[in-house]
Amino acid sequence: MPDESRLTVGERDRILTRYRDAVQAFLDGKTEDELSKEEAMTRALKRELKRPVPVHPVDGAGGHPAQRLLRLWPGGGRDTVRLSALSLKLIAIAAMVVDHVAFTFVPYGTPLWTVMDAVGKLTGPIMFYMAVEGFHHTRSIRRYLARLAVFAGVSYFPFLYFCAMGQPEQMAPLRLNVIYTILLGVLAVWVRRRPWPAPLRAVLLLLLACLSIPGDWGIWGFSIIVVLDFYYGDFRNQAFGYTLVVLFAVNTVSLLTGPAYDLLYLGGLSSPADYLLGVENLGMFLPLLLLRYYDGTRGTDRPWGKWLFYLFYPAHLLLLGLLAHILL
Repeated sequence: MPDESRLTVGERDRILTRYRDAVQAFLDGKTEDELSKEEAMTRALKRELKRPVPVHPVDGAGGHPAQRLLRLWPGGGRDTVRLSALSLKLIAIAAMVVDHVAFTFVPYGTPLWTVMDAVGKLTGPIMFYMAVEGFHHTRSIRRYLARLAVFAGVSYFPFLYFCAMGQPEQMAPLRLNVIYTILLGVLAVWVRRRPWPAPLRAVLLLLLACLSIPGDWGIWGFSIIVVLDFYYGDFRNQAFGYTLVVLFAVNTVSLLTGPAYDLLYLGGLSSPADYLLGVENLGMFLPLLLLRYYDGTRGTDRPWGKWLFYLFYPAHLLLLGLLAHILL
């Protein structure tokens, strides 16, 4: 069972922000004599913020200033939705199935395909976030990397078969799966955190980035993993860094800049359809709405929780490839 005393990443950021604001408010306008109380005030705030916050608002304005600050937030500063790692993985798997069914059976570019593909954009970022969590919580990074390498190999043929719509003669050998991309991203995290000379780490990271290009999600996925690790422990900055990758690496910002450029330099707008190319990539913002409710728990202690995605991924690719071969 999830530990109800754990905070989601959204709650943690809100509490830390209120803590900093409360300390700053205490310091502003104080004399030197009053500032001598800073240490005692800080300790009191820390103790107060460590206490469980009621799920429902508490009536009245009494209590410690930190409690009053938290009561200003709906629900007393606590999120009513809490998602474990298992819950997020199940959501990612469901979104992946929606996306891959669209790829196989729904005509490209239709409204239905666009919606299903946007939903499918949940999967990659959630699994990249979980990969960073896995790096920081694994008891053996070597076994973790070995597990990723094994299942990247296991998924090699199923992914090619799926992408070729069940036609083996159309398989492209250098079209690699998302577990391969995750493997390189986790390797990059490991390299970045080694106490090696900075030039060596930079060269290795650039090499890994180049190797990620043929993978599913490719350099996008690689960059997201590195950014999420760089700001690990600070969800607000993780979300900001992730948003920059989506805006500029994935180039969703062009949905806004495209019409503006045409108006400024061409004197008019083109067909609306021209500006909607890639609109499905807006779905990449959806994961942030879910990840903020991650509570840091696994959701289950049973082994299948760890192996679920690794086993489901190649199995469903083979099934969809086989269905495409039979039906299309």
